[in-house]
Amino acid sequence: MPTQKRVDRRTHSAKSVQPVVNVNESRGGNAETQFYRQKRWRDLRASVLRAEPFCRECSTTGKQTIATMVDHITPVKQGGEKYDVKNLQPLCYHHHAIKSAKDKQS
Repeated sequence: MPTQKRVDRRTHSAKSVQPVVNVNESRGGNAETQFYRQKRWRDLRASVLRAEPFCRECSTTGKQTIATMVDHITPVKQGGEKYDVKNLQPLCYHHHAIKSAKDKQS
């Protein structure tokens, strides 16, 4: 979008500003990011975190870390089911970042 000139009310000088963009217009994203904004996914994610509030990976070492992410065990890009609870696991941010990096390599 082209910039517009606007007069600053405090200094009365003109300056270039970016036009205001509607937040919803700027959130186009791709199909993958749109999936995570769908109500069906948000509700499923919340139910997974309610059912198992601690990180599954941390739990294997005896730690109790609150899970903040819900991860697809088999990534959707690799044929994993989007909405199958058996393909979802709660993870903390740290373990989700590690798993996501591994998923990108394969």
